[in-house]
Amino acid sequence: MIALQCTMCHAPLSLPTTAGDEPCAVPCSQCGRTWWFRAGVFDALGQGVLLSDAAFSHRQWDHIYAADAPQQLDAHLAFYKRYVVDNVLAQSPTLPGRLTAGATGLKVLEIGSGRSEWSWWMAKLGHEAVAIDFCEPVLQRARAMFRQQGGLPGLFVLGSIEQMPFADHTFDLVYGGGVIEHLANTPGVLRELARVTRPGGLILNTVPAFSLRTMLQRYSIPHVPLLRACCTWLQMCALRGRWMRYGFQYSFTRSTLCRMHAACGLRVTHAGRYDVGMASRGKPGTPGYWLADREPFWDVLLVEAVKD
Repeated sequence: MIALQCTMCHAPLSLPTTAGDEPCAVPCSQCGRTWWFRAGVFDALGQGVLLSDAAFSHRQWDHIYAADAPQQLDAHLAFYKRYVVDNVLAQSPTLPGRLTAGATGLKVLEIGSGRSEWSWWMAKLGHEAVAIDFCEPVLQRARAMFRQQGGLPGLFVLGSIEQMPFADHTFDLVYGGGVIEHLANTPGVLRELARVTRPGGLILNTVPAFSLRTMLQRYSIPHVPLLRACCTWLQMCALRGRWMRYGFQYSFTRSTLCRMHAACGLRVTHAGRYDVGMASRGKPGTPGYWLADREPFWDVLLVEAVKD
């Protein structure tokens, strides 16, 4: 059972025994705030106002999810497993050992979960999956997917990953597939991830790498002091985010990410290139294929950290 807490006063909240489609109040006994389960989604956002970077990312992802083409769920989940789950497992030096055959019951959190495919696969493996996102319609779709595809259990939370409604030291594994870069307060997000992870737990994130390619293709803002200020002004003020399809987005160097994790009490066990598989690298033996493996031309970083 996942322990929830009030995001206002951090008092524990009592989960309803059943969370069906009817609205269900979850009162806080300490501050008196009432939270709600609506259609099986726990609303930890309430009437909270997202900061400008998160609000902009929220609007952009709402558009992306609204434009999703309907497709067979089983084919969609198989595609996601091939290009994300299997890809991460193949490139992670730590995760396969955490998900060994027969080991079940891990508490797994997917941040910025969107359609929550990672959570679905973790639930299918027998783990206790929790998905949190700031877009309610996509969480409702994710819940429907869980019910249609085997009736798997899962907890869906509408909320901000900067202030999550989970008790300290709750999760064994936290996964973010291209999430933490969408919030300007990335160190604050990492501190929150560290807070909800148990000692010995694993935090795994994929994020855009700082390169000319990510700046030109995804209009990311380099998390490098001088460039960060100039590019933030250009993208968010001058251009008003016109080209930033995926919302506010940083790109990072490995050293920056390692420092950020260490400042939050997290020990980085791996930080390197993540081959997303679907990106075009050209043909083997060509200069483009060779350059894709060189650090200045990386697209994505895979960072793993353990909470000691």
